[in-house]
Amino acid sequence: MRRVDVVTLTASESADADRFFDLRRIEILRQVVIREIRVHGGLRGIARSMRIDRGSLRKFVEGQSTPQPETLRLIADWAGNRPEATIPLGLVGLAVLLADVRPVDRPRARRRIAAVLAGIYQASGEGSPTWIVDEMGGEAVSAEAHDITSGDASPEERSVLAEIRRLLNTIEP
Repeated sequence: MRRVDVVTLTASESADADRFFDLRRIEILRQVVIREIRVHGGLRGIARSMRIDRGSLRKFVEGQSTPQPETLRLIADWAGNRPEATIPLGLVGLAVLLADVRPVDRPRARRRIAAVLAGIYQASGEGSPTWIVDEMGGEAVSAEAHDITSGDASPEERSVLAEIRRLLNTIEP
């Protein structure tokens, strides 16, 4: 059964703002950890310095989980001693878009959306922003990114992707 989110007149703007703020905060922490792993290497050492389980940190970095509040607090405390991170709003957008996707499916979904975005940039003759390339794991944009209705998507996914393409084509520059 497919879950459908419904916006009602009773929806609270403050609740939406709180959810966005939480997702933004978590994504910033995730990007700080990713940056520190790239700069200093070694997930194990960073997890040790945070006093959290390496497997939990790996799942967080890969976007497969959101840590429990206590673990999130330990990550935030650790990140507070690191250089400030400015992250592209697009990364927060991905987190918001995929918040309700099963955690195990999020990494693949992030790569697929990034590939679609890269294809859109490439089709317009522009280079992809670094954050999109990073999300794709450094993979090149495939020809399928230009035709987002092809590939290994299910018929349902192809239908949704085709609708996204149609909507994108109706946007005035």
